Amino acid sequence: MPRKREPYKGHQSKLVVAVDIGTTFTAASFCILEPGVVPEFREVLRWKKQKVPDAKVPSVIYYNKQGQVQAFAAETDEEEVIAEAELRDWEKSQWFKLHLRPGYLPVVPGLSVPPLPARKTVVDAITDFLRYVKEEVIESIASSCGVGKASWMRLRSTLRLVLTTPNGWEGKQQHRMRVAAIQAGFVGKDDGNSVQFLSEPEAAVLYAIETGSMDDWLKKDSHLLVCDCGGGTIDVTGYRVKEVEPLWLEETTMPKCYLGGAILVGQAARKFLEQKLKGTVYDNPDAIQRAVENFDNKAKKSFDGTEEYKLVCLPGHTSIPELCITKGRIKINGSDVKYFFKESLDMINLGLMNAYENDDEMADVEFVHLVLVGGLANSPYIYKEVLAWADDHHIDVVRPEGLLSKAVPHGALSWYLDDPIDARITKASYGVEMLNEYDPALHDALRRKPKRDIDGIDYVDKVWDCILPKARYASPEKPGESLTIRVGLARGGGHKRKYCN
Repeated sequence: MPRKREPYKGHQSKLVVAVDIGTTFTAASFCILEPGVVPEFREVLRWKKQKVPDAKVPSVIYYNKQGQVQAFAAETDEEEVIAEAELRDWEKSQWFKLHLRPGYLPVVPGLSVPPLPARKTVVDAITDFLRYVKEEVIESIASSCGVGKASWMRLRSTLRLVLTTPNGWEGKQQHRMRVAAIQAGFVGKDDGNSVQFLSEPEAAVLYAIETGSMDDWLKKDSHLLVCDCGGGTIDVTGYRVKEVEPLWLEETTMPKCYLGGAILVGQAARKFLEQKLKGTVYDNPDAIQRAVENFDNKAKKSFDGTEEYKLVCLPGHTSIPELCITKGRIKINGSDVKYFFKESLDMINLGLMNAYENDDEMADVEFVHLVLVGGLANSPYIYKEVLAWADDHHIDVVRPEGLLSKAVPHGALSWYLDDPIDARITKASYGVEMLNEYDPALHDALRRKPKRDIDGIDYVDKVWDCILPKARYASPEKPGESLTIRVGLARGGGHKRKYCN
């Protein structure tokens, strides 16, 4: 059963919005906190020009040559918009989120990230898209509340925005997203502190717990592996359940991020089709694009690894028997389809193994469970292969019930209200540069030349003094292993957020 919440204990109304801008799709949820009322999470479910209500829309923007936005999200799927874009030579911006990635996450072989439109930076693209999301959130609030847009006008000054990011995004990436949120008008220029950040897998596991999908599993001292198989990244994190009521989790492995999620599958299919159709009537960008879209929407979603072949539709009705094309349908062997998934699956297995092996307790505890989320988690083939890995390690697997497309933004709202993550593994070393008295035995070996201060003492400068090492377990229960720095931030309802720097 879904977990029950207590009435909101704050003294003033507040609006909390969570936005998950994914590589391929975006979703948003919101919650209006009213004193004494049980919080209710709602997702934006009717995006502009969406044919069928859905919690997610494509993360796509069309720009004209002057850099002006011409279409967003669901609009970009309309045949009329596609035709207009081709006629007027509009620039299509997709996967723009990946241009924000840290430098240590290089593009993997076989993955080609589309360039940003001319004269546009990644912050520009995120700003434009957040501006669109903001308008859709306002419209959704207006349609779900009896007083319409008056609710937005009443609550806009109280807004708290939670933006979710992959595990690998750090302070620099968060700063640029905060700038984009301010430029988009989501928060005021002096309200940057109203924008908070949460990792996507952390939000996803909180959603899974919120839905009740893990009630049978949630036991004190049990361990959770969370694997978020998104469109652009694979994110893996490990947690230990310290308490169940109230929920209290702690990180047990350093969060890992691997570039190349579901988009790798589509790009592998594209390369196959380009080679297969070379020199045929289908050898043109439009035909290839339509074929890849058909594969993504149908074959990729239904393939479970047992089929001998999958059919992919091409534009037109030409038959080419020697290429297994009959009336515009190409037959792709099951072994080839498996190969399309190979690189993403390898990253998932690598992330799971790293997390499993780097958790000192996970192999020895009785209860270990794997939470599988993200768009690629819907793939029957991926799910089947992850189950096989988990069976080999005696681990149970769960996919949260309900729409996975709203898992991250709903989980982000849960985090804002409850914040049950108490301790984390440090992703970087923290410390200061200092002066150190010159030691010939040490510093000569390091080729450090001493300087002399006014007291006649030789010293070397810019010596790193580490306060909190990277990849160390930061918890009050293990004070000898690392220094824990805790900061309490007052939030609605008297809740406190604790985190480790």
